[in-house]
Amino acid sequence: MGILNKIKGWLLKSNENYTVEFDINSIENKGEYISQLREQINELEGLGNRLTKEYEKLTNTIVDLQKIERIPKAHRKEILETASMLKNSEDERKRYQEKVSAKSEAQYKYIEQNQDAIKEDIKKIKELEDRQLLLKTDLNHLEGEKGDLEYTKQCTIDSSIKVRRFSIISVGVIAIMLVILIVMISDGLDIVVPSILLVFYGALVVFIVFTNRRKSEVVLKTIGLKQVRVVQIQDKVKIKYVNTTSYLEYEYAKYHVMSYNDLMYQYQQYSNRKIETRNYRNATDNILRLEEKLQEQLKKVGIGQGIIFRSNIDALVTSKALEELIDEYTSNREKLKEQLAFNQESLEMARYKLNAIDKASNI
Repeated sequence: MGILNKIKGWLLKSNENYTVEFDINSIENKGEYISQLREQINELEGLGNRLTKEYEKLTNTIVDLQKIERIPKAHRKEILETASMLKNSEDERKRYQEKVSAKSEAQYKYIEQNQDAIKEDIKKIKELEDRQLLLKTDLNHLEGEKGDLEYTKQCTIDSSIKVRRFSIISVGVIAIMLVILIVMISDGLDIVVPSILLVFYGALVVFIVFTNRRKSEVVLKTIGLKQVRVVQIQDKVKIKYVNTTSYLEYEYAKYHVMSYNDLMYQYQQYSNRKIETRNYRNATDNILRLEEKLQEQLKKVGIGQGIIFRSNIDALVTSKALEELIDEYTSNREKLKEQLAFNQESLEMARYKLNAIDKASNI
């Protein structure tokens, strides 16, 4: 059996024979190893079939690409025209797609959810903002009026204090004048003129004090009434302002905007987006129609792989793009060819080992 411990097999690689040597005795579990070999063979055969189909498809594609340059002029003109229209439609759709993608989907979602009511809401928000501004102006005006009343009140109080001081000083002056009159009487002097002056001065002081006091009382009472009225009006306006602001904030939150102008801008953008989306769909429909038309035109001239030009329209329009595409597919085919050769080599190796084990088991 020693001679069977090592078996040499012959495998074909690049049209050259070479020997493979492996030691059967080094296999610990032959049953499991055989199962693994058979599983490997099945996988390699399946992969080989898929690679072969792909290789044939690439070859047919390259042949079709090479046929492009030999298309008759009459057919070539029609194909180029369709290809150019298709390329323009794809460029147009790409522009629409970029515009649509640049917009905020989340923002448009809120507008779309309320699209039946948005026009009325826009009008309502505008009215509410105008009302809010008017109420805020009224509040500022009322606050200013309160300040004016408070200032007038303080001025009136200050004036009363000055008159009170004047009255106190005047009482002192009158007292001094009375003392002088008493001295004059004791000296036997004529007091008629001084007495008249004293009476006149006293009357004037009384008149000034009384008039100012009466005026101050009237003014302060009027100011008090006005202040109460202003506060009452201010409270009513504040309630209206708070309610208007709260309603506005609700409407803003519904559309996730900050103002009427913001909502108008978003709505305009949404309207533009709907147009762009419609244009995008129209461009897509036009592309599908042109692709079918192009594929039929290519079939008429014997090119069965017209579908490859859906993503390579430039290859039909310019010779340079066609050459680059042929080079690309040729390079891919060479890589696939190398993968096929490696897969075939692995498959033959697995089959050889399986056959070697079977032969060793039968001896």
